Amino acid sequence: QFKTDADQNSGILFGDVDDDVECAIEYEPANQALTLSTGNNTEAMRLDSAGHVTKPLQPAVLVAKSTSQLNIAVNTEVTHTFDNEQFDVNGDFASNVFTAPVTGKYLVCLQVRWQNIPTNINYIQTWLNTSNGTRYMGLFGSGTDLFNNDCDYYRDSQSIIIDMDANDTLLVKFYQSGGDATMDIGEQSALSIALLS
Repeated sequence: QFKTDADQNSGILFGDVDDDVECAIEYEPANQALTLSTGNNTEAMRLDSAGHVTKPLQPAVLVAKSTSQLNIAVNTEVTHTFDNEQFDVNGDFASNVFTAPVTGKYLVCLQVRWQNIPTNINYIQTWLNTSNGTRYMGLFGSGTDLFNNDCDYYRDSQSIIIDMDANDTLLVKFYQSGGDATMDIGEQSALSIALLS
């Protein structure tokens, strides 16, 4: 069905047998914007007059830590904890795990603030543990190769695009080989994930 309202917005509406509007393509002359609405006529995409495309329902997550992880165990796989959600569009992140809502390509960005790194470590490896396999991220070698003394702070940032199927899961793990169990992961660490396509 076609419609034009009092604001001169015009569009094509799609409904069910009860004439409930479920989806729509609408043009807003006042904003010079084109919108696409899906399920229950909820705006899913907007194209503005400058050509910007926004997708308010597109899965995107930014999580951080409320406190530091202290005295990390040595020679053990450890899960990065992220319990401070900055935003979670679509509600796909819970208990340190991201669950893909749809099949697609996801951008994953990880920023870790390592603290109190001892010089007697062999290496530290960070990876994404996903349903589709292991995706290695950061790796740095022995403490003496990087630092003359035990290091108070060291920031490590990585990003990768991975493929995920609907309901696949992702969590961040790391491993400290050797050295003292004095290293911490600072609360300034963060993880962001966004669906690209």
